Amino acid sequence: GDDGEHYVSHLDACLTSVWEMGLQSYMQSRDARGRVLTCILYLNPSDWDVETSGGALSYQHVGGADADADASTWTSISPRGGTMVIFDSRRIVHRVEPCYSTRHALTCWIMGQVDDV
Repeated sequence: GDDGEHYVSHLDACLTSVWEMGLQSYMQSRDARGRVLTCILYLNPSDWDVETSGGALSYQHVGGADADADASTWTSISPRGGTMVIFDSRRIVHRVEPCYSTRHALTCWIMGQVDDV
């Protein structure tokens, strides 16, 4: 979006137990529990300027301390058209930085068994 919209740090897979979430929330997260891989294809112009338009995908290095750790534990990827990003939905904490232009991406999740973690 044009208003600094973003996604906060998160995993794409839900690994929380029914006991921690409660039955209703657990049932509502059914689709997210089977996510194994996240695949994102950016459909923006190939000359996307992350400095003026924002919208970078940032991911935390595996083993990072926490979502608020310093910037050295994070790497950013510009959402330039034609860029494809694939990562483990169960292990890679990621976020979308504030975006100031309309941003387009096609996301799909490869499903698998939760106990394969």
